[in-house]
Amino acid sequence: MTDERLGTDVFRLAGLADGLDLARGPFKMAILDTQRRMAPPIAELARHLSPAYHEHLRDHPSVAERAAPGWLDGIGPDAGVTVVDTAELHAWSGRDRTSLSRFNLATAAAATQLAALAASRLTRPERGDRRPIGIATPYAAQRRRLSALVTDLGLAHWVMAGSVHTFQGGEAELLILDLVLDEPCDYAALTMTNNERRLDMLRLLNVAVTRARSRLVVLGSVPWIRTHAKTSNALGALWQGLAEAPIVPIGSLLGPDFLDRVAASRTPEGWPERRDDGSSPPFELLDESSFFDRLRTDLERAEDEVVALMAYVGEYRWPQVEPWFAGALRRGIRVTLVVPEPARAISARYTSKVHEHLRSLGAVVVEAQGMHGKDLAIDGRVLYTGSLNWASNRGIAEVMWRIESGSAVSRFLDAVQAKFLRSAALWSDGSSRRCPICGGALRLVNQDRLQPWDRQPLKVACASGQHHYIAPIDQREPLASPPTCRADRSTAYVKIAKGRGHVWRCPSVHGGCPDVRFIGGDAGDWGPLTTALSLGL
Repeated sequence: MTDERLGTDVFRLAGLADGLDLARGPFKMAILDTQRRMAPPIAELARHLSPAYHEHLRDHPSVAERAAPGWLDGIGPDAGVTVVDTAELHAWSGRDRTSLSRFNLATAAAATQLAALAASRLTRPERGDRRPIGIATPYAAQRRRLSALVTDLGLAHWVMAGSVHTFQGGEAELLILDLVLDEPCDYAALTMTNNERRLDMLRLLNVAVTRARSRLVVLGSVPWIRTHAKTSNALGALWQGLAEAPIVPIGSLLGPDFLDRVAASRTPEGWPERRDDGSSPPFELLDESSFFDRLRTDLERAEDEVVALMAYVGEYRWPQVEPWFAGALRRGIRVTLVVPEPARAISARYTSKVHEHLRSLGAVVVEAQGMHGKDLAIDGRVLYTGSLNWASNRGIAEVMWRIESGSAVSRFLDAVQAKFLRSAALWSDGSSRRCPICGGALRLVNQDRLQPWDRQPLKVACASGQHHYIAPIDQREPLASPPTCRADRSTAYVKIAKGRGHVWRCPSVHGGCPDVRFIGGDAGDWGPLTTALSLGL
């Protein structure tokens, strides 16, 4: 009964609507049959998504006569609805480790940069005025990242970022709809591509579309959408409704001259592209000609740790970049690299040699499946993120953002669960982590599907694929011998059956010692024992 009541909106409960069609019969309310908000192309998309709108909703003459605000001129073609293609970002769509909601760091950055470009043409709104720019997304995890980026960039006076539900009852002159989805998503499990959830998702998309007044920008990877948009799912209906909309590559809007365009159009109280103290901007857009000198300087200044996603390595670029990482490792900097399996690389032999060389220098190299990226985090203060393949790029018009923000670095490290990456490859004593069943190599896997009870998409699995050893990335390190009682420091724990497995339990009469989950094989808890682990569990 709670699912039926709480999972259904008031219009369905009142019998006013059935799915997306208006129910026939006595109405308790009058339907809105004339809209004065949306530009005609936006209203036409809304009518396509909702049969009820198609039959009953017409445009008031004033919306056709209303001119779009001049500050929208630089946001793509002069069209009410525009598709901005993010394919060139090669974005990685991840899954929040607790809620399993989807997120995409690259499209979040692109959406806020588009909003910043529009905000740069506006004076600061008065307190209490409606914010003219909105960024909406179907996913709560992405909403959290968008909201944080809007705050970090000082855009909160101009831009409202939130989930689609946040915008119910609201509107914005410019609405950016961030679809989030890209590889390596398992499309069948997604609400937007799930045939059984088609009506629910269409209603949600209809809410998002109808929040825009003058301009709607749909942000997503066009190749991914074309592959997974089917007539039977909501994504297919949306894509069909966008058939007449112009498609604009993200690079044509956010090219290397992005910051120059912002600075040139800045009004006295406009969006501040510089810090209040007049120092260099907290973020810089770099291309191939400017990126590598900046990276070399940052690696030379590194004092603690470098965490990076390295998509591919190439024989032209890598030999030039390698000395910078080697120098950092010689100085004792902790370097952690998440890389694809060599078998998936363009040159498997060369890639394997690079990985082994890095390990010989002291880097922790974690081979992973489903984690494609080019991001680098340095010392918790600098984040590089974008499309430029820094280990293999040559003569390609790709870009990279350098963001000097501790909070941005923290969000990236949390997204890739950086604090567990090294333990996916090494034990605390420095020995290589091996499969407890066959003794072979392990790899990190970003799972496409999860069981309903599972809240950890990142797993450590046997690289051979011949058996089913798999463990959550945040699983604690196994113990070489039983832990001891916290009270007397001598009584050894005993293994007892609990549920479907076993736990270590303290037999001491002192009590108060918590159980420790048993995670070893038949021979017992395997692996090295550290005092910190023994006393801290």
